[in-house]
Amino acid sequence: MKHLKSAKKFLALFVVATVLTGTMLVANAGSCSHGEEESKFETYRTVTIGCISTGTHQCYVGGVSTSCETYCYKFLNYTKCTMCGAEGDSYYSYGPTMHQYNH
Repeated sequence: MKHLKSAKKFLALFVVATVLTGTMLVANAGSCSHGEEESKFETYRTVTIGCISTGTHQCYVGGVSTSCETYCYKFLNYTKCTMCGAEGDSYYSYGPTMHQYNH
């Protein structure tokens, strides 16, 4: 009889632990760790911050020596997780160097 009571207590604790564990697994099923192989961050928006001059130099246009100013655009890029849509880190990038001849 004593063994029967302890077996019932053990079985009841086992059932409660199983139900709680299952509930926690279901509750955490929608979360994203951002570190798994399937999840990654992608750039979803790019904002132009400004135009940066990279200097001037002399060059020939039509056989005439003239000054050429070079510049590039600075961008701020926003990222989000592809799995859950959470905001990621933003980063700066720069566009290609462009030339403008002074006439």
